[in-house]
This record gives sequence, C-alpha cells and structure tokens, in this order.
Amino acid sequence: MPTTDPRNREEFTRGLRQLADFLDANPRIPVPSIETKIILAVNDAEDGGITEIIGLAVELAAPFAESNGFYRTARKFGPVTYVGVSQTRASLAQFRASNSYYGCVTPDD
Repeated sequence: MPTTDPRNREEFTRGLRQLADFLDANPRIPVPSIETKIILAVNDAEDGGITEIIGLAVELAAPFAESNGFYRTARKFGPVTYVGVSQTRASLAQFRASNSYYGCVTPDD
C-alpha cells in the first residue's frame, strides 16, 4: 500500500540513491535501454483511488487521464517515469478475464 510515512519515504529514496551510485560506480552493469516505470498502484477507484490519483497528479504537476475505468497520472524524469494508477473493480475483472488464456494458445505457423 502506498504511503507518505517519512520513514518509508527516506528508506525508498535512500535505496534509489544507492542504486544510482552503484550503477555509476559499476559501468559494466547494464541498464535498461528503454523507458523504466515506477508504478504506484493505489486503492480501487471505488475505494478512493480516483481522488488519490488526482491528488498525485497535482503533486507531480502531471496530467490526469481516464480510459475505460483505468485512471492514471505520470511524470517523466529522463528515461524513468513515475506512474500512479487506479482502476475500477470491473475493469480489473475484465483485464484478468481477457488474459486468463495467456500462454495457453499457440497460433499456427
């Protein structure tokens, strides 16, 4: 569950700095060559998630978007994007149903 607790925030940002310093000190370790996303999934839309995403959009100074029961905000920091998401229970159920056969069907060559 997302939090604004100062101890959790300090631990999280310290870990990000440690990772950045480690990568800078070890140039042979590969990094992603495409965009990397940090995804913050908040409460379901029905449980206040829309309000949380709107608030996050304000704090990030980023746009708020809605599409088919999926609510999102995002801000890019170079190749890293900080994303906040919420969705309705119905849209999550639809997503799970549409992916329930993933990996079970192999198309003919």
